[in-house]
Amino acid sequence: MRSRHTCYTSITPPPPLSHIVASCWAYQGYAPAHAKDRVLPSGTIEIIIPLRRQPLVVHEGDRGSRQLRGAVVTGIQSRFFDIDTAQQRDLLGVHVRAGCASGLLGIPADAIEEDHVELSALWGPAADALVDSLASAASLADAFTLLLEALTLQVRTTGGAARHPAVEGALTRLAEGGCETPVVELAAELGLSHRRFVELFRRDVGTTPKRFARLRRFQAVVRAAQEGPLTRGLPWSSIAQQTGHFDQSHLVHELRAFAGMTPGRLASLRPTHREVPLEERGQILPIPDDVRVPG
Repeated sequence: MRSRHTCYTSITPPPPLSHIVASCWAYQGYAPAHAKDRVLPSGTIEIIIPLRRQPLVVHEGDRGSRQLRGAVVTGIQSRFFDIDTAQQRDLLGVHVRAGCASGLLGIPADAIEEDHVELSALWGPAADALVDSLASAASLADAFTLLLEALTLQVRTTGGAARHPAVEGALTRLAEGGCETPVVELAAELGLSHRRFVELFRRDVGTTPKRFARLRRFQAVVRAAQEGPLTRGLPWSSIAQQTGHFDQSHLVHELRAFAGMTPGRLASLRPTHREVPLEERGQILPIPDDVRVPG
């Protein structure tokens, strides 16, 4: 299946790769008026491939800035980071299914938690060869074909390790609205001790179950701010209740922790580049040049 917008294209890989990779996507000609985007924590692992071989610079607030070359793997983050829009003009990307990264990367998902890693550190020369072949592709269709072939080969090389059944069950439970269930209860439901469950979940998903549930609640708030209840005049206190937060102060605390901003600022910085679908840009907010966002 293919989705096409002015600057954005995505495809769903065929089976069996689709069991590990949710989608492959491309930005072509992304050139908004603002200079920086804020990337919000999404609870996902992504592979980013620059088609013009441009370095990727990640601005991490008080942690400073980092420059990475070649393809980059972004582990699950618990705090925002900023990126220059100029370097996003031509990119390919891979959205890895939750709990399936080890089957593609060949390492436990928590090995890259809170980190950005050059793919060459994991795949060796094959990573650089992939970047070169994609940069030289005659068309976007050819680039997607080459990418799918490389991903399929890598899954065969790593053995395509499946996520633990308990992690599978936990992800299903969380997706069905179990984000408010205490981790100790979730572990008991799955027949594991609390310690063993957290260990397995973190290994396969790349963060703890508690933090993953927090990120899902945070994402629900982001959606509400951009296209849901907030646009219909629902107060933040009601949104807090609907998204599983104790109260409005709890929601405010989580927004400051994950996004570095207040609810009002989050609502004001809605995605403006409509050539890319909201569900994809929904975790990335424009940072106007004349606005300094705390963080």
